[in-house]
Amino acid sequence: MKKMFYRFLIFSFMVSLLILSIKVLNMIPQLFSKDTIKEYRSVEEMRRTLGLRYILTPKYFPESISWPPSHIYAQKKPYMLVIMSFRDKNSRDVHLIIYETEKHAAARKSSIEKVKDELRYDLKGREAILRVGTCRKTESCSEIIWRENGLWIKLFILSPPFVLVRIAESMLP
Repeated sequence: MKKMFYRFLIFSFMVSLLILSIKVLNMIPQLFSKDTIKEYRSVEEMRRTLGLRYILTPKYFPESISWPPSHIYAQKKPYMLVIMSFRDKNSRDVHLIIYETEKHAAARKSSIEKVKDELRYDLKGREAILRVGTCRKTESCSEIIWRENGLWIKLFILSPPFVLVRIAESMLP
């Protein structure tokens, strides 16, 4: 009986060791790859680490939105993607999200729960798509999508579209 117990104990230890080894081996590529999606503390750190030169940031923010971004996620592979979220100063909820990506499909998917209106909009000479609708069942929200220097830019805000358009225009040269 003792012999059987020791065999079981050794078998359990070996299985645990194997699982731990596989987990460690799975983490190794992430340690050496700077290009996969990660969270960054600042826009400058993200630009420096990934070597991204052309990242748009707004010059205008409504008083209710806090700078710097509360979260910044970015990657270079398998395609370039930057996601920045900004919080409302009062409620601390995410209020504005900026996506910049090479993938058209990633930008096209709407973040609005119920789209009330979708129209083409001239954003300083660039053709953009402006969507207005509701989120969280009753809250007004809007998003705008356009192409700039080979990237798809998408802004989503829990606010009426005139605020969003002003933020988007401030991002353009």
